[in-house]
Amino acid sequence: MRNFKLINALGAEYDLMDMDHFFNAPDGLGFAKDIDYARVGNYYKELENYSSQKKVTGEIVFNGYSEYQLFNSFIAKTPLKLCYKPLDIWYYLDCSVAKLEKSEIDKNSSKLICDIDFYANSMWYLPVTTFQLDPIGIESAKVYPYAYDYVYFDNEGGEINVANNGNTEAPCEIGIYGPLINPYWKLMINNETIRTGKLIATIENGYVLVINSKPDNYTIKRFVINSLTGSNYLSYSDFDTERFIKIPTGTSKIIVGDDTENALSAYVKVYQEYETV
Repeated sequence: MRNFKLINALGAEYDLMDMDHFFNAPDGLGFAKDIDYARVGNYYKELENYSSQKKVTGEIVFNGYSEYQLFNSFIAKTPLKLCYKPLDIWYYLDCSVAKLEKSEIDKNSSKLICDIDFYANSMWYLPVTTFQLDPIGIESAKVYPYAYDYVYFDNEGGEINVANNGNTEAPCEIGIYGPLINPYWKLMINNETIRTGKLIATIENGYVLVINSKPDNYTIKRFVINSLTGSNYLSYSDFDTERFIKIPTGTSKIIVGDDTENALSAYVKVYQEYETV
């Protein structure tokens, strides 16, 4: 049986399968394309091909006005994630509530039935993360303040094998732990360098450099480890490099390093994306 829930900005979850506030008749779970063509005689050449913005619609059947008010309070804490489990895996969609209608209690069902529209700010995605171990072994591996669905370990210093099983290239978050001098990172496929990034800066011990390539969050920041306290380090970029890396479908490798010969600790968080699930 398929399942839906919402997660708000506070990390609270709202079960949309609860009969006191049931998400009914969902629609818009497939995909559409925005495609531009140029005519060449009797043929048409594709110029651009983009996924259309997703809009998931349906109705929420509330067991009275108080349930409606609680829901409205929940969704006010943005941003929101719509979570969908068609079989046995949860997929996530960053979204906004664009419409929530309200009428009177239905006389036949004694329920408050409200149409709702979720407008997507992302593709459907599945967070998958690759960690590299600390150089001195698994017992001392970093404790990361995240929850992930899958974890892969790699013992080779500086190399992190990653996999993207989605159906489009995936944004990622690369974290490299200090101390670092002029850290760099690069994407490699079959021993060929595809994209690179570098910072002309020093990252002290106790900090982590985080490079995020999600389209709504292109950032290079230095964070205190296990903290949300961060400083913008984008201006320290080597602007001759691409800096922001997307992970192609299939398997590839992220290489991290710096100007020292120290073994490094790092992780890669891959946002596997899907047009439809």
